[in-house]
Amino acid sequence: MKNLLVTFLAVLLITNNIYSQKKRLGEEDLAEEKEYTSLKKALPKTIDVYKLNLKGQGLKKIPPEIKRLKNLQVLDLSDNDISILPKQLFELVNLQVLILDGNEIVTIPEGISNIEYLEVLSLANNPLKVLPKSIKNMSTLRKVCLANNPENDLMKSVYFLTFIEFFESLDISNNNIDTLPREVANFIHLYHLDISKNPNLKFDTAFKMLGRPSIIQSINLSDNNLKTLPTSIGELSKLKEIYLARNENLDIEQVIQNLLPLEKLEIIGLSESNLKKLPSEIGEITELTKLFLGYNQIEEFPPEIGNLIYLEEIHAYDNQLTTLPPEIGELQNLAELHLYNNPISSLPEEIKNLLSLNLMSLPDASIQKKEKKKILDLLPDVEITFFDEIDEK
Repeated sequence: MKNLLVTFLAVLLITNNIYSQKKRLGEEDLAEEKEYTSLKKALPKTIDVYKLNLKGQGLKKIPPEIKRLKNLQVLDLSDNDISILPKQLFELVNLQVLILDGNEIVTIPEGISNIEYLEVLSLANNPLKVLPKSIKNMSTLRKVCLANNPENDLMKSVYFLTFIEFFESLDISNNNIDTLPREVANFIHLYHLDISKNPNLKFDTAFKMLGRPSIIQSINLSDNNLKTLPTSIGELSKLKEIYLARNENLDIEQVIQNLLPLEKLEIIGLSESNLKKLPSEIGEITELTKLFLGYNQIEEFPPEIGNLIYLEEIHAYDNQLTTLPPEIGELQNLAELHLYNNPISSLPEEIKNLLSLNLMSLPDASIQKKEKKKILDLLPDVEITFFDEIDEK
């Protein structure tokens, strides 16, 4: 009888555990789940809580009760005053996204590796000394943000991350580094590297190192006070995306020239870079799909833009454009065209040839009613918005 009772209790315990832990949700289903912003309201519904946002709630420590949220997959604890990560946090084995930005975290316990399904770990704006050695064992980890961690031993932290075979994205922006940790070259599948806001970095040396072998497909070089790009950027032969926003002294002609060897380049970001013109050589980067040119002083597009037959999006709002070249009509794959906050008064009739276009935004005040009607008639199936946005920059 005693053995029967023990067996019954064991089965009951296992059953309760099964029902308290549901299957992890996929990305689409997770996006549909409610995001709780109060632990007090979340605790009574423990098995139904998948997303918890406690950002900016003045927390000094992480409440131990959080361990009861067994199905939690996304946890945002950013912008608090947390300095210690308790062991209860590491009992959230289903956690996939952990955001700890803007706290007072100096060290991370080795126990973090118990979160066996963690994919994203964000630690921006912390006085963190170094990542724990156990992070080497977190095989599901794909993305780490160490932005603005000026006290971090980046060489050692990056070294630990290189043991994760399928690690994809590293953000070490705003760390005032002058040399890229050589360990970055040891990643096997690193897709994205953010080294923005590091104006003292030796970029020529960095690009040469990253090109041996070339694996990086996306790089963020924004806010680096760049005047040009060294020719060694051409060694990043797999590069598909480059972001150069807020480099206000760029020699844009030389920059475009040095990007020409990158045959796989699909996205260029040049927003807020004080550009006056777009060089004709842009038409030679023929694989481009997206072009970000917002908040500049560009007065016209070169006719060669018509060579970018794979272009899908142009974001050129807040410039000094008055019209577009007729060659714009050759962009058969263009789906989005954003031109608001420009002194545009008319568009060429060739825009009717933009058969893939489904979304366009244009300035309101500078286009007369008659011209608006003409544009609407030329593009009857396109969602067109006329408006002027107040510049709050």
